[in-house]
Amino acid sequence: GGTFDIKLYNISIANPAGESYTVNGAMPTEFTSKLTIVPNPPVPPVTQEGSASISINDVAALPDGETVSYVEVLLEESEPGAVISAASFKLTLPEGVSVAQVYNEDDEEYVDDITWPAAKKGHSIDVRKNDSSNEYQLTAASYKDFFKSSTNVLCRIGVVVSEEVKSGDYDINVSNISFTIPNLTDPTNPTSIEQEDFTAKLTVALKGDIDGDGILTITDAVRVLEGMASGDSPDNCDLNEDGKVNVTDYVVLLALMA
Repeated sequence: GGTFDIKLYNISIANPAGESYTVNGAMPTEFTSKLTIVPNPPVPPVTQEGSASISINDVAALPDGETVSYVEVLLEESEPGAVISAASFKLTLPEGVSVAQVYNEDDEEYVDDITWPAAKKGHSIDVRKNDSSNEYQLTAASYKDFFKSSTNVLCRIGVVVSEEVKSGDYDINVSNISFTIPNLTDPTNPTSIEQEDFTAKLTVALKGDIDGDGILTITDAVRVLEGMASGDSPDNCDLNEDGKVNVTDYVVLLALMA
């Protein structure tokens, strides 16, 4: 705080004819004014209150190298749609499983480019793969002040499982989770919230692998026949998904084995 000088100099005032104006018969060349600054006590920053977390439900996938299964990343906030402006996390997938598509809830169609899957509205998802491992870094950022999600879905990630992956349960590891919450008084200094790592389950099931050993053999065909005879068969015996197990499912299995 204190009193300071404001000095104006090299003053020139002219009329439309180009003649200099005078003040009391003389041209003013400079003058000084006073600036008084009264200090205020520092104001502590005010941040947006709230909390956020993400979760992933268990996923089932078919190991054919083509079928896309969707990992849905759910967003939970203390005040839905009015807390976070950005989120980032690392997704570690089992070997043989790769990201094929990423889109958010506002997209009208899937995005195949995993490097820059641009969102059409609301927020974008940036995906970068680690060249030396099966890890993906995902960053979601809002174009507006906060995310606007009516379904609490941050994004959906389409994964494809190669034919080399055997049937069984695998881990999807989610780590390095961080959220950005805007600072209401200082937009350049947002608040960060971190979440503990967690694991979701990926179940890989080969179509027609009734006994779950990861390959198609005569044993699976026998299990289908037994199911037809007894009427009591596993759900994965219904290979054409018509709600019943009959000779059609047996023919489908023989075609898969061939």
